[in-house]
Amino acid sequence: MRIACFQGPEKPNTPQGNLELLGRMALAARGKGAEVLIVPELFLTGYAIGAPEVARLAEPLAGAALTVVAGIAKANGLAIILGFPELSEGAVYNAAAAFDAQGQLLACYRKTHLFGDLDKGQFSESAAPPTLFEIGGFRVGLLICYDVE
Repeated sequence: MRIACFQGPEKPNTPQGNLELLGRMALAARGKGAEVLIVPELFLTGYAIGAPEVARLAEPLAGAALTVVAGIAKANGLAIILGFPELSEGAVYNAAAAFDAQGQLLACYRKTHLFGDLDKGQFSESAAPPTLFEIGGFRVGLLICYDVE
């Protein structure tokens, strides 16, 4: 399995611009034979944007931005894993979503170990364990940054 990772400069506070960037990166990754594209933690909005902005830009799994991500995955025949602020039941989580090459949501993971005042001031901590799913015949799970420690 060929995996592409994009670790580049997204633009804070601009989900639409970051979705356009994701579309370009997906096209480039697929053109190089990748089957999976992974982008950074909180790629959709940027990371250190402050609690008010995180709350304003957070959206549910079925929100407009992730619908666009699903479309990008399907249009490129490429699985995509990306970070975003998830709004669920009044709480905001630092989350990662995985979509398959048909644009179907495979899993969503919420960060369980928040690091420092920045994380703790912007997000709720999740107690849910990671879920396992398959991409290209491989069984995988999601973690976000400090959760690995």
